[in-house]
Amino acid sequence: MKTYWLIFSLWGMVIGENAFTQKLSRRALLGVETENKENKLLITRILPQTAAAKAGLQVGDEILTLEGIKPANQMDLAKIVRSKSPREEISVVVRRNQQIFTLKPILEETPQENSTAYFKVLYDEFPTQDAVLRTIITSPIKTGKHPAVLFVQGVACFPIDTPFDTTYGHVQIARQLSRHNIVTMRVEKSGVGDSQGIDCEKMDWQTEIKHFSDALKILQSYPFVDKDNIFVIGHSLGGVIAPIVAKREKAKGVVVFGTIGQNWVNYLIDSRRHIALQKGEDWEDVEEWTKTVTDCSVRFFIQKQNMDSVIKQNPDCKDFLRRFAFRTPAYWHQLTDANIAQIWKEYDGFVLSLWGEQDRAALEKEHQLIAEIVNKHHPRKATFLKISRTDHRMALQNGEQREKDFNPQVAETIYEWIQKVKTGVE
Repeated sequence: MKTYWLIFSLWGMVIGENAFTQKLSRRALLGVETENKENKLLITRILPQTAAAKAGLQVGDEILTLEGIKPANQMDLAKIVRSKSPREEISVVVRRNQQIFTLKPILEETPQENSTAYFKVLYDEFPTQDAVLRTIITSPIKTGKHPAVLFVQGVACFPIDTPFDTTYGHVQIARQLSRHNIVTMRVEKSGVGDSQGIDCEKMDWQTEIKHFSDALKILQSYPFVDKDNIFVIGHSLGGVIAPIVAKREKAKGVVVFGTIGQNWVNYLIDSRRHIALQKGEDWEDVEEWTKTVTDCSVRFFIQKQNMDSVIKQNPDCKDFLRRFAFRTPAYWHQLTDANIAQIWKEYDGFVLSLWGEQDRAALEKEHQLIAEIVNKHHPRKATFLKISRTDHRMALQNGEQREKDFNPQVAETIYEWIQKVKTGVE
């Protein structure tokens, strides 16, 4: 049975020395994107005019050490850069064409996203439990009070503040909605980007929920926000957090995309089977692998056994469980304990459940289930819609090839739904 891994891009991050006492400073930036391939950390992209580009790093370079430390993965590399400040030198040892080079880039300060003729980009911050978090707000140029949206990203601990690449789904949604006179807020997780506090990887699920709840309170406090028309967009596992914070802070509606509708372990088993079949695996192999996934999931997620202990009892669990090591066991156990159907039952606002038909990580039936649960307990409050040719990252697909980094239909669908909810049009 083949194992399929998600590849994440890397941005440098920094935490200032005087946490909680000064305004957040911009993080240091190295300027590389990387990929793990055959146990090698390879540079896949050099951002132009950055420290990496100026120092001579190249696409295809294998990163051997950073500041004398061998990074095991992208997360390790990010932590090393995060420990540095802008204008500091950092030592990078790479292998290129069988030769080893030592380069010493001077880290630079990450720039901010630019405002446009339609909206302003505001960088702000707020204190919360054990952290001070960076927020990126897009506010329409048009004066007055506007509907507002809080974006809740997925489980990964990577920056959503990406000024060098605004093609990501969360950035494009913010920009397109603000062109329609809707305020948006994105929040960097604790220990990510400019945000200060406990490392995201060490934070549990309930703390993350608290942070986004506090963010929603802050969003409601801005003078240009219409407090009667606040919405939350949850992407991937952010779609589980979205209805929780929306209920707590009485948001008018929730939009989810690429999320889960049933309890975590049930989703894992169903989705692993679905992904394997989509990849063309034989049914008999898939069923055997599903047994392994079920055994590993029950032991680690439900019975809360130590991960190493589970792997010792069943070595076949290693490849499956190690992919969850980037968050704490407490994070996964709290998520597992959540009754997701109950969460949706208790939220009485409006709901838009979106699924991209090329999404290989999330299942259509999960999004249909969300709408069914909400409508059963709150008739005519939920809508399920399928977005054609769209993958989990909201990119536009042409068969198996990515045609565009973002499908604008996602943002337009959200905007049209918000307008209907705001005006009371069915």
